[in-house]
Amino acid sequence: MFYQLKLLNSYWVAMAYSTITLPSAVWIMVAHFKRIPLSVEEAAKIDGCSQWQTLWRVIFPMAAPGVFTTAIMTFIAAWNEYLLTYTLNAEKEYQTVPVAINALRTQFSILWGEITAATILVVIPTLAIVLLFQKQIVSGITSGAVKE
Repeated sequence: MFYQLKLLNSYWVAMAYSTITLPSAVWIMVAHFKRIPLSVEEAAKIDGCSQWQTLWRVIFPMAAPGVFTTAIMTFIAAWNEYLLTYTLNAEKEYQTVPVAINALRTQFSILWGEITAATILVVIPTLAIVLLFQKQIVSGITSGAVKE
């Protein structure tokens, strides 16, 4: 399909990533939005908020941990994507980091030093995000996990 639409070797391959990450993102987001009590929305209406004000000032701040958790998990899934990039993007400028690291093999040797350095550089942003936002991630995961 990508070949026929002439979408190979482009950033349009991100559409394929969406089909992979969208179901889990929707599942996490639905769980978080269901946990927001209807009484909070009703209280905002009684206080004079319009529907948009209720959404922006009440609902979204309460759903922030779930949105943040979903964003981080989707980012990590796209950051680590290998198979789709390897098959749909042959040009180096469109490949993800795991595919580029895989290219650090020659016919007769494996460039272990370069692979190690590249892996460390790739892990640092993900590790920094997880360490900086550890509380939000944990609260986002746990708040959508239990059904009341």
